[in-house]
Amino acid sequence: MSLSKHDSTQLWDAVAQHDLAAYAPVFSKLLRGPLRHLPLRVYLPAEPSAAEAGHLRVVQALVAPGVPGTGEAVTLGSALHGVLPALFPSRRTPILARPVLHGAVVPMGAVLEELVRGAAYLDGWVHLGVVMMG
Repeated sequence: MSLSKHDSTQLWDAVAQHDLAAYAPVFSKLLRGPLRHLPLRVYLPAEPSAAEAGHLRVVQALVAPGVPGTGEAVTLGSALHGVLPALFPSRRTPILARPVLHGAVVPMGAVLEELVRGAAYLDGWVHLGVVMMG
């Protein structure tokens, strides 16, 4: 979907000025109707290295909003299992790691499209941190 020049300018100014009241109406235009893909960015802890200042690895994926063939909504657990099956072997229960969004652990059964619509960052992506268990 494309935005008008006025909406594009309003969106840019709202982000630059950290003005949520001006940002929300324009961003909601971008999320109208059915979404074709759900943008997911996962930040994984990495082994420390002397050459690296930070110790994160980033994995990003565009996830289909529905389970093929069934039409059921994709849950966070299903999306993480599809993107990182070794780290999230179960779609329902966090076994090796927990997903964290905005500082809170997110249930694996949360519908990913609802997270995109309600908890995406200004760039439209859902940014998840991963906390290892144990």
